[in-house]
Amino acid sequence: MMKNKGLIIFGISIALLAGIFIGSQLNFSYTYKLFPESNAEMKLRRIIHSIEKDYVEEVNMDSILEVVTQKVFGQLDPHSTYISKEEMQQIKEEMEGHFRGIGIRFHMYHDTVTIADIIPGGPAEKAGLKAGDRILTINSDTVYGKFYTPQNIADIIKKYASAQIKLSVCSLSGKHLREVLVEPGNVNLTSVPVSVMLDSVTGYIRIQRFAKNTADEFHSALLKLKQQGMKILALDLRGNSGGYLDMADRVADEFLPEGKLIYSTKSKNKEAVETYATGEGEFETGKLFVLVDENSASASELVAGALQDQDRATIIGRRTYGKGLVQQEINLGDGSAIRITTAKYYTPTGRCIQKPYTKGHKDLYMYEGVTRLYNGELYNKDSIHVNDSLRFTTPQGKTVYGGGGIVPDVFVPKEYSEYHSVIIPGFEDFTFRYIDSHREELSRISAKEFPEYYEKTGICNEFFKKNNEEPTELMTQYVCRSLIEYFIRQLYGMDAYYRLRLPEDPMIKKMYSLMETKKPYEKDEK
Repeated sequence: MMKNKGLIIFGISIALLAGIFIGSQLNFSYTYKLFPESNAEMKLRRIIHSIEKDYVEEVNMDSILEVVTQKVFGQLDPHSTYISKEEMQQIKEEMEGHFRGIGIRFHMYHDTVTIADIIPGGPAEKAGLKAGDRILTINSDTVYGKFYTPQNIADIIKKYASAQIKLSVCSLSGKHLREVLVEPGNVNLTSVPVSVMLDSVTGYIRIQRFAKNTADEFHSALLKLKQQGMKILALDLRGNSGGYLDMADRVADEFLPEGKLIYSTKSKNKEAVETYATGEGEFETGKLFVLVDENSASASELVAGALQDQDRATIIGRRTYGKGLVQQEINLGDGSAIRITTAKYYTPTGRCIQKPYTKGHKDLYMYEGVTRLYNGELYNKDSIHVNDSLRFTTPQGKTVYGGGGIVPDVFVPKEYSEYHSVIIPGFEDFTFRYIDSHREELSRISAKEFPEYYEKTGICNEFFKKNNEEPTELMTQYVCRSLIEYFIRQLYGMDAYYRLRLPEDPMIKKMYSLMETKKPYEKDEK
């Protein structure tokens, strides 16, 4: 036990000291001292120096640090972690809201890179690339016949993203080989992918994550829908794994009057820091519904918790993930970083929604969703276990609970997940292959006409045949409805996808039943 403890301490020390040393060499403005003015820091430096100078064999200290650091953080809470240089780059792109590239989404069709979609306004669109084009070479790299993974292709494009890229491309038929020059540039990643009116007074906005530009994107979406007459809003936070807390409090601020508490944080020294609404929100009085599920986490739970505790919104869906920890990110100087929990955050009633965890058992914690699935919680409200000792009361007398996510005010069960896990993974490949072989025909069909085309051609039955499935009636309903959504999204974009999906969405249906008013798009259907 003492040996393991020593290894842990040694590993932390090495990882942090390496970051200190590299950071000081690069003249970073921020430095982090593990043992300020102590003999311990000098001792650890001597250990590192001795290994590098005197050990009998050559030692790759970078590899040692990677292994030891991962082991160290495995003993802390599940959200304190080491992030490699490669992972940090991907996280940075997502959170900054853009990346440098050419702006395509591609699919590996047999052994060939095939463009599935062109990101609007990106470099690929400007260069004249089209969905269905096959990419044979990227500069000097041959990329067909190699059975590359999508990540392999992404890495090759990134390798050349600092200068103009020459692509050898052929059309769908395999003829008309041509060369295309693409000038890489910034490709935008929106965190608010859709904002639409469901009817003359009801709006819908989805937030995928809380990134650098989320608050501004959300504010613009609110203004747009208000100009269209929005009086009621459905805020969709399903699947939102979180992000920047300051973006979350700015979103919550859009709905709360001045002086209302949004959240507070408490650190190791027990000092509480409170964040309040400014009163400058664009939607402080309209009717508000927030949609959440088991994958809504962290910053999205902060928003849902603040609006629930202040009696500002009705929360619809399933119990959220349960992450109430605040992390500080420390750059180690070589592109990698560590993320350490420095505080817990609390909703306005004082509840911490962090679910329990046992140190050293991250896998059990991370896959707690499987437990929820098998104990029936995702399908039955009565299966949600709450801790009566963590009961809190909102200003209007509503009971809420801490200790493990946000329990919704109105429960909506999950749909047929047993079919989702077995069949849905085949949707993307089937959809791509069908579209790829019918592009000319589909180019003449509008989004409004597609559902009729879908029924006439029996696409859903073709899917079952290709997968050798004998579906039940319930399975057919679910799969055929879900499959058409994949086609709509691929062919006509996200707005068209949501316009098709939302009227059939169980949580949207529940929202309308609570309002006891007309169904989505009822006005448009007359």
